[in-house]
Amino acid sequence: LEFFTTGALEADGGLLDLMASIGTQLGRGIERRRAEDQRVQFEAVSKRLEQLYQLSSTVQEPLSLKEQLTRVLETARQVVEIDRFYIWAVTPDDERLVSLATAGFSEEEVKPLLGVEIPLADAGAMYKAYRERVSLFFNEQNPLPPDLRLKPPYSELEAIRTKSFMVVPMIARGRRVGLLAADNKWSGRRIDPQMVEVLQVFAPHAAVAVENARLFQELQTRNRDLAETLEHQTATGEVLKVIGRSAFDLHPVLETLVQNAARLCNADKGFIFRREGEVFRLAVAHNASPEFKELIERTPIRPGRGTIVGRTALEGRTIHFLDVRTDPEYTWGESLRLGGFRTVLGVPMLREGACVGVIVIWREEVRPFTDKQIQLVTTFADQAVIATENVRLLQELQARTRDLARSVQELQALAEVGQSVSSTLDLQTVLTTIAARAVQLSGTSGGTIREYDEATQTFHLRATHNVEKDLIDVLSEPIRLGEGVMGHAAAIRVPVEVSNLEEDARFAIPRARAAFMRYGVRSLLAVPFLFEQQIVGGLTVWRRETGSFPPEVVRLLEAFAAQSVLAIRNARLFREIEDKGRQLEIASQHKSQFLANMSHELRTPLNAILGYTELILDNIYGEVSDKVREVLRRVQNSGRHLLGLINDVLDLAKIEAGQFTLSLAEYSIREVVHTVTAAVESLAKEKGLALTVTVPPDLPPGRGDDRRIAQVLLNLVGNAIKFAEAGEVGVRVTASDGRFVVAVSDTGPGISDADQRRIFEEFQQVDSSTTRAKGGTGLGLSIAKRIIEMHGGRIWVESSPGKGSTFSFTLPVRVEEIAGA
Repeated sequence: LEFFTTGALEADGGLLDLMASIGTQLGRGIERRRAEDQRVQFEAVSKRLEQLYQLSSTVQEPLSLKEQLTRVLETARQVVEIDRFYIWAVTPDDERLVSLATAGFSEEEVKPLLGVEIPLADAGAMYKAYRERVSLFFNEQNPLPPDLRLKPPYSELEAIRTKSFMVVPMIARGRRVGLLAADNKWSGRRIDPQMVEVLQVFAPHAAVAVENARLFQELQTRNRDLAETLEHQTATGEVLKVIGRSAFDLHPVLETLVQNAARLCNADKGFIFRREGEVFRLAVAHNASPEFKELIERTPIRPGRGTIVGRTALEGRTIHFLDVRTDPEYTWGESLRLGGFRTVLGVPMLREGACVGVIVIWREEVRPFTDKQIQLVTTFADQAVIATENVRLLQELQARTRDLARSVQELQALAEVGQSVSSTLDLQTVLTTIAARAVQLSGTSGGTIREYDEATQTFHLRATHNVEKDLIDVLSEPIRLGEGVMGHAAAIRVPVEVSNLEEDARFAIPRARAAFMRYGVRSLLAVPFLFEQQIVGGLTVWRRETGSFPPEVVRLLEAFAAQSVLAIRNARLFREIEDKGRQLEIASQHKSQFLANMSHELRTPLNAILGYTELILDNIYGEVSDKVREVLRRVQNSGRHLLGLINDVLDLAKIEAGQFTLSLAEYSIREVVHTVTAAVESLAKEKGLALTVTVPPDLPPGRGDDRRIAQVLLNLVGNAIKFAEAGEVGVRVTASDGRFVVAVSDTGPGISDADQRRIFEEFQQVDSSTTRAKGGTGLGLSIAKRIIEMHGGRIWVESSPGKGSTFSFTLPVRVEEIAGA
């Protein structure tokens, strides 16, 4: 408290006391005023808290959204002196505003807001507040800009035309859910920022109510969907159980399908049709009248546009009639009269793109089926296809199993016959087995097998099964070609049957026919045995029943006929082979004796010739001229060559007779090589060939037939010198792992792969043009191979044309017994 004066003032005690007293009184007044203001403010806050608590309680109460929002707005009117409130919610697609609740409106004022949806883009100031999440207010001093006004045709809404209003965005959990707006239409009071702040307090409560309602609605929708899905899955599971239990019976599966389809889709009735050839026939019906069902059962439906089944099958897709009575292409009027259907759904049962059936459900009122319901029936159609396919596959499997069982029996019988054919050459045993198995597997009463004699052109009985003795006596008579059923079948080279012997006597032999009739035979089948269209024999079976023989029986007997042909031909060939074998054995004995005799007879004079030639060359009988000496050397060489050939032939005869043996003894492989190379050294020099020998000095002593080993080595070195025109011939010996390895190489013309595979066979040589020029019989290598193998070794060649050859053989160092002896 301050005092001012324009004159001089002396401060005395009284004046100061007065001023202090005034100050004290003023302070007490100000304190009382402040306390009153605080009390009023406290009461206002307490009232607001109480109202907010009421709002929170309102949001928690189980009221409808409209009731909750109405309470929120009424509470707001009590707190804020505002004429009218309204709440706008945003649609789920975030595109439009919808009026949810109002307060302070008359009935006439509310009517323009009912059912109105304002696009956000046309909502002016409300769109700005929603988009930018800001609160806006407008009054006389802060008018609404033209660009924030409602766009036509919504500009006529009276609720938004007031000049003084405010709008606050409603946000719940960070998500915009709508707008809270208010105005002073009636009082005209100016809206200020304090009012906006109060409204911002109420906006979250309204937002929570709207959000809770949305979540609750979503939850209810989700629960309905889950319940519906559970019901669908339960129905599908029930169908699958029925499919599992009814693997052999399709009817219960289809009944369950159509019942569940009608029930879950709120349909009145239903049918399932299955394709039979070119038409569709009723398989099961649900809840249809007897008259309508009888009409459907006696009326097969073809694909076409005049019926729901026909059109669904024709187009291979789901057909949905909203009202079949308005479809100009539906022409089956009688079904409309008896069925009473209006909205109809047809779903095809498709297997690999082809329609194998149709599910039809319908309502007797015009009410479309939902997409979910159509999808459910489509699922049921797929299950119906699976069930149908399972039954079809099972039936096919059963038929196939029966066929396989029959085939197994037939194969076992054929295997038994084949084993009999291959295990014995006794024709009688084989044909008896074939006759027995043919009768058993064909289900006939008895049968016979006959062999054909080409010389006399007659059939002779060789085997029977289940034939009476008296009948065998009759059937034992020969049958001429073309006579009787068997003779006729053979003549035309195809099976012939008599389905009724009593009525058909075309091919019958009177005596045989009478005997068959006496024993109750009524049908016969004859199958000829043919080899390259040549008659070998025939099989005849018969039954005591009339009728044709099944094709599979004819095929089976034709298979037995092939086995019989094989058996008869094997027997004939065996007889021929036996005769030829005896002849060849005699000829071989004569040959061996001849070779032995000839070898002995030739060697004796030949040795004498060679001996006398050597004596003459040694001047025992006096000096001979050079010309005569040259002739004698030629005679000596030719004689030695001939003696070698005779020895080879004699060795071959001994090998064939099993008399070729080895004389095992200790020997030196080094000495064997030295002996052979010394014998051929002059031949190599005459041709200008270098002869190289590589034999280590520390080779162990061997055990074997050194004379035969030398024979092998002499043959290989002699061949190398014979065929090499230039270069060298090499002999190399090594020892490892208890074996000698001897290799003879040359620089000759080489040997092709084809010749390498056969030169170790008897009488086989390299290119004949070469061997003609070089000479030889083709026995040396085959004899060498036998000698080496008897020692337990092996011989081989490595060569290629133009690159020379290397013949190698291995021998055990110690041969204790003769291999293959």
